[in-house]
Amino acid sequence: WLILSFFEHEAAPLFVGATTTPKTLVEYLADVDPVLIRFDEIDKADKRVVDAFLNAMSKGRLVFMTKQGRFEVPLKAPVLATANEFERKVSESWRALQDRFVVVPIEQPDKSELERLIRAQIGDQELAAAILSARLSLRTIHKYVVMWRRNAERAKRIILRDLAIKSKLFS
Repeated sequence: WLILSFFEHEAAPLFVGATTTPKTLVEYLADVDPVLIRFDEIDKADKRVVDAFLNAMSKGRLVFMTKQGRFEVPLKAPVLATANEFERKVSESWRALQDRFVVVPIEQPDKSELERLIRAQIGDQELAAAILSARLSLRTIHKYVVMWRRNAERAKRIILRDLAIKSKLFS
């Protein structure tokens, strides 16, 4: 999600998640002509979704069969997908999917780099320290930074409340 959010644009509205079904995707693409399809955590997608993407990337169209008939939608937009440890997938579908993508590994920032980034983005150093002391995912940190940019005062209240709840849950 964090990586895909960098490609946010009104002409690229389609954000697909691991729980998306081929039917949902075909129905959406029948109504919209996106310039980019963003797919988060494709490694967690159902085999049917992976197979649908394989078909789409091979033949340039998504196909879905129902009792009412065959639905076919051309796929003109490129696909940008994220996955966790993609190389661990060993099925034929996953190998074929990986062959159709350009795989770009992204390293996690180290602790000092993450600290520098958070302190630069969050203008309140006390709040930045609280975020750093909590063991948070990059997704959560990104969410906090986006909230901070929109409304720092409101974000601080929400972030402090979230951190208090998390500390109670994990103590």
